[in-house]
Amino acid sequence: MSGEPVFYEDFSTGENPFESGTVKEGALEVSGAATALVKTALGDIGQLPDVPKNEKVNYTVEADMTITGNAAGIVFSASNDSNMFMWQLNGEDHKDENGKGIFHLRPHIWVNGSPSVSEIDISEFFDFEKDILNKRLHVKLDVTNESVTTYINDTKVNEFLLEGKPGKILDGRIGLRSGAKGESFVVDNLKSTSALENGTTVETFHFDFEDGANPFIGATGAPRNGKVVNGEFVVQESAGVFLTKDPDDGMPMFRKTFETAKEKEVVSAKVYASALGTYDLYVNGERVGYRDQSGEIQYDEMKPGWTDYNKRVLYYTHDITDLVKQEGTNVMLATVGTGWWTGRVSYNTYGTKDMAFMAKTIITYADGTQEVLVTDKSWKAGKEGTVREADIWDGETYDARFPSAAEISQDTYVQDESWRTVTYSKDFNGTISAQVGQTIQVRKEMERSSEKTVVYKGIDDNQSEYGKIHILKETDKPDEEITLEAGQTAIFDLGQNMVGWPNIEVSAAEAGTELPCISLKCSMTVVWRAEEMTDRRAASIWPITAPHSPQVLT
Repeated sequence: MSGEPVFYEDFSTGENPFESGTVKEGALEVSGAATALVKTALGDIGQLPDVPKNEKVNYTVEADMTITGNAAGIVFSASNDSNMFMWQLNGEDHKDENGKGIFHLRPHIWVNGSPSVSEIDISEFFDFEKDILNKRLHVKLDVTNESVTTYINDTKVNEFLLEGKPGKILDGRIGLRSGAKGESFVVDNLKSTSALENGTTVETFHFDFEDGANPFIGATGAPRNGKVVNGEFVVQESAGVFLTKDPDDGMPMFRKTFETAKEKEVVSAKVYASALGTYDLYVNGERVGYRDQSGEIQYDEMKPGWTDYNKRVLYYTHDITDLVKQEGTNVMLATVGTGWWTGRVSYNTYGTKDMAFMAKTIITYADGTQEVLVTDKSWKAGKEGTVREADIWDGETYDARFPSAAEISQDTYVQDESWRTVTYSKDFNGTISAQVGQTIQVRKEMERSSEKTVVYKGIDDNQSEYGKIHILKETDKPDEEITLEAGQTAIFDLGQNMVGWPNIEVSAAEAGTELPCISLKCSMTVVWRAEEMTDRRAASIWPITAPHSPQVLT
């Protein structure tokens, strides 16, 4: 996940700081093909880390595979699920005159979510039903800038030349794909080995699945159906894409430090902000919200909400007067998630694009003077926060071993070399207008506690297709402490149909312990597993920061 910032203006003075558009009644209107770009610099971090255009590629991807259905796919050279290479072994899509499947290699190259597919008959080497189906195979792909060479059981079946083909070969993430009904297979010993220029090799990935952990994340596509069984990874039909986790992934953050004028009293400070994606704002260690009539702080969520990005994006106004220091260094931080802009919920409507943030801050002093801060090149972009992934459908991965947004938005935080200078975003060409309608908020009057909590481990045979969970403990006390050991699962039944976020306090014996949480909207049950999860839909994973250190996860 990477991010791009965008600039925003208040327009309250009637002046237009852009090269196009018209200011009307305190708002900028841009329509047609015009692009509103600030006249001063603005920024974006692009993809982290950047891949050099002429990077030399020479690596091997291999795995032991058993095709139990009609097809199996290996993913490689992937930056994400919309930009990747996938080589599929297929015994279904081509038939002879007797209806027997003709074994084919089907190279797929995805660019911004659109695949280019080739059909290569390799039945001269293997008969699908006799030699391939339900047989353990060793599949190897030799990948270079010029070609991808495919071997099955050490037999070379194809050399696929890349000249003139779409996409960009890189030594990226690897994975698996099952894209349709009937496509099922089992994988073991999946690994990638890179050849270095000095003649040596290094393993970039190697998974034997003996530890029972799932090394993959889900991605765009059908429901995730994959799990580790007896030291092998089982991919069921219509599973979608499984990609190796990227340690460099993280929610984009945009950080700005600034000083207020000495010997001047700040009487007002307002931020006008929006995003391509969903954003949150922090100032000097505090999340930005507002006080309601009772004096309680309320927060608008998933800002700026969904609009058709082909036409319009909204901006929000935030009063941060109480958060700005009268003297000393101030810090502003924005975090940006995929939202409806590039999240899975959008079904690639707007393409695979970077997220973006735009803001303008106006500080007013007691003497009437003002100071204006905009999203220019003085902002920095980074990914080293607790939120590693965030998506409306796929949920959140929260790693408490990283610093929180509250910590990063303080002047005591040390900004290292991982923070990049931002650049322009040119992905939005519509109208920017003020937020309208009801905002998205947590409704406290609708909070629910668990009516029943069940801890179980394993499945008992009850002569049905699915079996029955082996229950270890049940309780109807919502605040009762639950202890989970490896392999155990806790189910919190909220008792009614609803959509919400779980708020659970947890502690763990070891740093890095993973607590997967699945929110099942159909039954309104929140499931916590003390193991690596296999289904990423509406789910969250939280690695805990330190032994017995409680973390409130919302």
